[in-house]
Formats: sequence, C-alpha cells, structure tokens
Amino acid sequence: AVRVGAARAQGVDAARAGWDGDEAEHWIACTDADSAVPPAWITSQLELADAGTDVVVGTVRPELEDLSPDQIAAWRATRVPGHANGHVHGANLGVRADAYVAAGGFPAVAEHEDVDLVSRLRDLDARITASAAGEVLTSSRREGRTPGGYAGYLHVSLLERARARERQRRRDAGCDSPCVPAG
Repeated sequence: AVRVGAARAQGVDAARAGWDGDEAEHWIACTDADSAVPPAWITSQLELADAGTDVVVGTVRPELEDLSPDQIAAWRATRVPGHANGHVHGANLGVRADAYVAAGGFPAVAEHEDVDLVSRLRDLDARITASAAGEVLTSSRREGRTPGGYAGYLHVSLLERARARERQRRRDAGCDSPCVPAG
C-alpha cells in the first residue's frame, strides 16, 4: 500500500538533516509533484511565518480544462475566489519546523497525512492561518494514489454533492425527475 505520509515525512527528514540552528528558524513548505506553485508562493508563506504564523493552509485550484462542466460548477460552488476556506491540502501547506517536530511530523498513513498533522498542530494551539495568497494549481487527474485524495474529491465526492443538491432542488420544487417548476 502507498504510504503518502511516510513519503512526505522522508522528504522533510532529509531536509532537516542538513539544517543548522534552531528548528524555529526553518520553514517546511509542501506541495505535490502534480502541482504548480505561483512565483510568490514561498514568499507568501514566509511573510505569514514572519508575522507569527506556525502553519499555513493554502488554497488549491484544479486544472479546469480537465473537468466536465458539472464538475467545474460543483467546484466553483464550494469557494469564494480570493478567500481561503481553511481546507487542508498537502499541495499547499507550510509549517514552522519546531511546530512540525512538536506535533510528531507526518504520520505514515495511506491518506490524509496533511489533515492529521494540522489536527495535531491545532491540538497544540499552533497559530494556523488559512491563506488564499499563493494559490496552487493542481492536477485534475482521474486516478489518484489514494481514494480519499484530491482526485477522489474532484471526480467522486464533489459530483455526488452536486447531484444531491440537484435532487434536493427537485424535491423542493415538487418534482421527482428533472423538471422546471410551473409558474
């Protein structure tokens, strides 16, 4: 089984092995191999770190050209452009190294290692900032490494929610099948 958390932890451990000085002086910035960060991505995270943030949970957006119109509409319905929603994405995550160590780092789990880490950081009262600065473009691939990852979200969960909203809209309108209310 793929252990995404173990892979992230190995990368962080390798970087930390080459550091000198206090862990609080180092910043761990995470993204994914199938993602593209904007030019000011790291700068936006470091500015927040300099202001006292321990953790940055940043926004991501999928490659829209790879999605169906229903998927695009469903994704757009979940966000307000320019505003961070606070969702945790390994493709746009930053954490002060001392906070990372205090929380125990990324767990060796198959998925949601990023969410697990941020949850433990919250439990430690880390200063967490949701940020829309430095939004990361990430793949809209159909097959992810884990069923609960972003690919599964885009291609299963998001569409299921959109379909549920449409069914509720029809029920509210008194229709059992797709229809337009009379009036």
